[in-house]
Amino acid sequence: MVEEQRKGRSVDELAAEIDNLRVENGTLRAEIDVFRAENERLEQQIAMLKKAVFGQKSEKRILHSTENPDQLSMFNEAETEARREEAEEVTVPAHKRRKKRSRAEILGELPVEEVIHEVEDRICDRCGSEMKTIGKEFVHDELVYERARLFIRKHYVEVVKCTSCGKDESKDAELDDIEKEYNNVSSEVYEIFNVTGFTQILKVSRAIREVSVEGCQLIGKGGNGSVYRIDAETIVKVFNEGKTLDYVKKSRETAQTAFVHGIPCAISYDVVKVGNCYGVVYELLNVRTLGRTIHSEPEKAEYWAEKAASLLRKLHSTEFDDGIFGQASESVKGWVKTVEDKIAPDDAARLYRAIDNIAVKRKSFVHEDFHSNNIMVQGDELLLIDVDDACVGDPAVDLAGMYITHDITSASDETSMWVLGMNAAESKRYWTRFKEVYFDGMDEKEIAALTFRMKFFGNIKFLYGIMKTDRELSVDRNVLSQQIMGGLKQMMDAVGM
Repeated sequence: MVEEQRKGRSVDELAAEIDNLRVENGTLRAEIDVFRAENERLEQQIAMLKKAVFGQKSEKRILHSTENPDQLSMFNEAETEARREEAEEVTVPAHKRRKKRSRAEILGELPVEEVIHEVEDRICDRCGSEMKTIGKEFVHDELVYERARLFIRKHYVEVVKCTSCGKDESKDAELDDIEKEYNNVSSEVYEIFNVTGFTQILKVSRAIREVSVEGCQLIGKGGNGSVYRIDAETIVKVFNEGKTLDYVKKSRETAQTAFVHGIPCAISYDVVKVGNCYGVVYELLNVRTLGRTIHSEPEKAEYWAEKAASLLRKLHSTEFDDGIFGQASESVKGWVKTVEDKIAPDDAARLYRAIDNIAVKRKSFVHEDFHSNNIMVQGDELLLIDVDDACVGDPAVDLAGMYITHDITSASDETSMWVLGMNAAESKRYWTRFKEVYFDGMDEKEIAALTFRMKFFGNIKFLYGIMKTDRELSVDRNVLSQQIMGGLKQMMDAVGM
């Protein structure tokens, strides 16, 4: 229709329209340049905030313009340089450093309040006579905070004595000692402790924030828990009931460690309680799991497979020093240990030996649960969650999990949707292209060795998974585990293990 309208117009009118379009094009380009500049500025702010939150902190750290070339100096450069030269010529006289006060000295300055716990049962168990108070016995100190008041409360128990037979005794009281941790402290009290310096000499932890996911959108579900969107900017990974608070805290610490070392994972905020479970809150805007993204746009399955494979290759090329993460081979042994009582002792011992001999010794980052429900799509970027089991070692351990989910357990649409968030056909397309990209550039011998380790570790994880899950299986659990163990034996026989 536009073409028909243009046919009836003069050359001058068309030329004027072209000029208008050029002006409009120039305006749009200018707006794009403004948006790009704004985007760069925001990226720099985010980088600085990340550095401030997760980077090394020290009072000695000085922010120079070299850290941010766009940050102008507040002083004249010549004047600044002159001051530096002048400062270099100053002689600092010798002085004595004030000795740091000990914990006992700090606590000794606080007011003291005594509490005596009276003995309720005053009847002598030897002669039946009434016992009289003859003194007190110290039990423990308690650090107490009341509004605008911090003091030591000393606890005593009465010492009583029988006036007839002379027997004396004190009643033991099981009370917390001041050396123990102070958990579930309110934010107000924690700030008081922090400002006064008591967090440096005592173990104090904030009360865990409680979060409700009732009515929240479920955006992903895996073996360790479920992911919900709790507001426009944050999500919460709720771990399955039974996962301890220490486990969840360790998960958050691992995510932070991975983040500051350049692993593209979501920024973790804090540990929360959700009903009877614990969770970790992450900052993620407008995200979906990779599985649901592919299911909503199946024609892009190969595109996302290429991005995911490239990401995993990048992760596996990232190396870490010893001690930052655990070893991937130890994680595989952990799978065996979980099912050790379900298989023959000789088979378990043989698996342990095979893992030690087959696993490649590397320092590569291994996510250990790299599947489409643990990968979030934010715009065109892929971000990882559920990095609590991250380790270093053989990259085949990551591929092992994908081998299970795509080649073994995703034969039906129902299972594939539950495990991956995409149907069986989409899973097949994704996995086929993923392997092509991941194996690109490797020779046949290298691909064969990596594929063998992938399937060997994958079957161990599959055995671990079916013995651990409470999900009802379509086949007998024991029969299936025997078949898997039989396949593992054949693989070990093939390589002389």
